[in-house]
Order: sequence, then C-alpha cells, then structure tokens
Amino acid sequence: MASYKEHLDSFVAKLQDESLDYQNKHSVFSELCDTLETYQGVNEYEYFLKKLLDVFFSHLTSVPISFISSSNEHKLRYLILDIIHRLPYNDTFLPYAGTVCDNLMEILQNDNEENGLQCMKIITSLHKAFKNQLSSKVEEYIEYLKKIYQNLSFLVEEQFGTSKTDSEGKDAPQNKEDNAADTSTDNTVSNSKETSASSPSEFSTTDDTNSVRTLFKATHSFKMAAECPITLVSLYSTYKTLLDTTVTDILPLVVNVLRLQAPAQREEHEKAKQAGANIVQIAPSLRNNQVYNDFNFAQVKASSFMAYVFIRKTASQNIETYQQEIPDLIIRLLQDCPRELFTARRELLHATRHVLSTNLRTLFLPKFDLLFDDNILIGDGLTSHETLRPLAYSIVADFIHVNTSLTTEQIWKSVKTYSGYLQDDTLAQTVHIMSAKLLLNLMDRILKLENKADSRELLLLIIDTFGKRFASLNSQYDNIIKQHEEFKLQRKERALKLKNLETKGKELTGKSIDENHHIRNLSD
Repeated sequence: MASYKEHLDSFVAKLQDESLDYQNKHSVFSELCDTLETYQGVNEYEYFLKKLLDVFFSHLTSVPISFISSSNEHKLRYLILDIIHRLPYNDTFLPYAGTVCDNLMEILQNDNEENGLQCMKIITSLHKAFKNQLSSKVEEYIEYLKKIYQNLSFLVEEQFGTSKTDSEGKDAPQNKEDNAADTSTDNTVSNSKETSASSPSEFSTTDDTNSVRTLFKATHSFKMAAECPITLVSLYSTYKTLLDTTVTDILPLVVNVLRLQAPAQREEHEKAKQAGANIVQIAPSLRNNQVYNDFNFAQVKASSFMAYVFIRKTASQNIETYQQEIPDLIIRLLQDCPRELFTARRELLHATRHVLSTNLRTLFLPKFDLLFDDNILIGDGLTSHETLRPLAYSIVADFIHVNTSLTTEQIWKSVKTYSGYLQDDTLAQTVHIMSAKLLLNLMDRILKLENKADSRELLLLIIDTFGKRFASLNSQYDNIIKQHEEFKLQRKERALKLKNLETKGKELTGKSIDENHHIRNLSD
C-alpha cells in the first residue's frame, strides 16, 4: 500500500506535467480535493503543505484569469482556491499563513468576483486563526475593502446609466472573453473592453447548450461589496480596537453606498413623489435584472453594517453627521427591494429593528405612516407576505412601544391597525399576543390625552376588539376540544398497537422490543 508521501508526490508530478491541459489538471485537482480528509494528521498535513502550496500558487500565477464562468481557466482557478479554503488553519499551517495571505491579496487585485469571494473568505479566516501573526497585514486588507466601496458609484452608473438602459436588448459584441480578459491588467472600470464584459446584456448570455455568465472584476463587483460588511464585522471581532481606528473612514463610504440609486429607479421615485404616492414601482428595465438584485443586496448588507456600528456606543460620535438622512435611506431601500429578494428584505427588516432600538428612533416619527404601509414594509411578494408579516409587525410594535411622544393621530392609527391584527385569524398566535400587549400598553397614553372624547372612543375600540377576540376564541373552543380528544384517542391506539407488536415479538423471538424506541420513531 502506497504511503501518503507517495500519493502526494504523484499528485505533484501530475500537476507539474506541462502536457496536461486545463481540463485534465482540473480533474487532478478534483481528485486531490476529494482526498483532503486523508491528510489531517500532523505529519501528513505538514508534508501536504510543504509539497502542494507552492504548486497551488504557481498555477494561480500561470493560469490566465478568465471572466467567463464556463471557461476551463476559471474553473481551475476557482477549484484551487476552494481547496485552500477547505484546509484547516491550525499550528501546522502557521508558517505559511503570511505568504498565503500576501499571495491572495495579489490575486484580489485582478481576478474575477467569484475567485475574489473565495480569497476574501480565506483571508478573513486566516486573520481569525492567526491574528497575532497577521495583525500587521490587516490595514492593507481594510484598504482593499474600502476600495471596493469607492468603486461602486462608477459601477452603478456604468451598469444602470441611461446609455446602458437604451442599449439593452442589442447583440453582445464579439470576442467576449478577449474583452473580459483585459480587465485583469487594468484596475480602471472605464476601460472600454471591461465595460463591455461586465454589461447587463452580457452578464447572462445563453448559447444553445449552456448558460454562460460574464463575471465582474473583483474590485468592481456588487457581490464583493455584499461580502464586505460581514468581513468587516469578523475583523472587528478579531481585532477589538480596529473599529475605533477605522470606522471614521469606513462609515462615510457605507452611507455613500446607501445613497446610490439606479437612474431609472430614481425616476420612479420622482414620478411617485409628483403623484403624491408612497408606493414606488421597480423600473421596468430593472425588473428580473440579476445585476440590479446584486446591487440591492449589497446595499442591504451595507445597512446591516450601519446598524452594527450604530448600536455600539463607542462609535456614537461618528453617527451625528448622517443621522438625519438614515430614515429616508432605510425607507427607500424598503421601497426599492425587489419582490424576489425575500432574504434581502428580511435582513433589511432586522437592520431596521436594530436602528430603531437606538436613540435614532425618534427620527423615524415623520415616517410613521410609511411604516404602516404593508407594500413598503413587506412588499408585494407572496413569500414575503406569508413569512415576514410577524417580524415586520413586531418591529413597528416595538417602535410604538418605546416612543412616548406619539400624536393623537398616530395613536389612533396604532390602535386601529393592531386591533385589526388581533382579529386576523391568518396571523400567528404570537402576533395576536403582541398586538394585545401593545393595545394594553397604549391605554396609559390614551388616558392622558387632552381630548377626552378621543380617549373614550379609543378605549371603547380596544374593549370592543378584545370582546370580539374572546368571542372568536369561544366559537373555536368546541372544535379545539374535539381535535384534542381525537389526538388523545390516536395516541392511545398507537400505544395499544405497540403493545400488541411487543407481545407478538416476544412470541416469535423470545426477545423484548424497546417500546420507548418505537414510540419515538412513530411519533417522528
């Protein structure tokens, strides 16, 4: 039986064979990836790193960067980075951590977004595992993340500008991969060939057999921008003092990202404003546009990072410059979130909850009516309507609960709305309980209203709501008891069947059956 050294040496020999094309090398790397778990021992892993890390990075240097997702070059580079990502970052890896980090930072400058995401995950994991050894390199990494944010304004104009909208539907230019490859040698997005490679018309082109995507450059990518916030949070948890030293530079970039709008969507906002409407439609040219969805998701992630900064008192002095525009930015993000981005809307609602838990909550009072508009808060997507209503309604309830300066009109709207939720049988019981608690909480403020006629009407409305809810519960009582009795009968019948099975089992085998085990299986 061959030793682990012989196995690894055979892999190295195959990979150093210059006669192999990229597809065959991909097969060799795939085989290596499938056997990674066999090299987890200290000696095996040490030999693995010694022999193969240089091979990995020599291939990442020699294999051309490709911006076509289906190309053999891209698949090979992605697989190599995936193998590095799967490696355990332990003491055995420590001597190589600095070199690996430096090499990955070089790759990040010119590679495509998919490989860039892999590099970011690896570098972040390395900083987490070897923070004492890599602390001197974190500043360079932060600068790279800032660079991604700085490039977004031009990328938005490039992808969603008027010229792009007008040219949609036209045939893509020829020699697509040659155009895309030029981006690896030029960091400037304004390069005409790179602009062509990353345009919406080429972002998802389809041939007769396969779907071919042209990838963005890592430094000019919405997907990379969406990964920046979680990367920053991970670095801040690793290096405790990093937040205080970098937030002054990063927060303005994050706010600028939130300010960005696709020109077509900005026009939709202007039309809605002129019509006096709150509902803003997604511009026709942006519907079902994957690039726009990536842009929107990057903004949602940026809002989560902003909320992360705001809830930390140490960064409170950096908030004052932007706090007045935060409500407008969050409401606009809710309006612009496409219906298919359920995950993005859910994360945006969580970010909104965190912001509303800070002293900034009073700034949202002018947006009070908008928070009660389901089309803004939840959107018109079926999935969002069915799953996000409890979260959205609880966020608004918390907002009402902690604000003691509500006007009479706002109290009226709160009571009417949550009285409706309390009587809505399509909502979960948790929403009913939350609505009842909010109505009871509002009673103290209702009693203190100057207009006693309003107080009386509001109290009667609350009493009537509770009365109707109790009547509804009473009407369901008999059916609930009936279902409970049926459940008890079914459980009794299952227990009797198990007892009969045990008796028959003893008669046939002379061995007892673990009754509890079977009860658990049947209940599952």
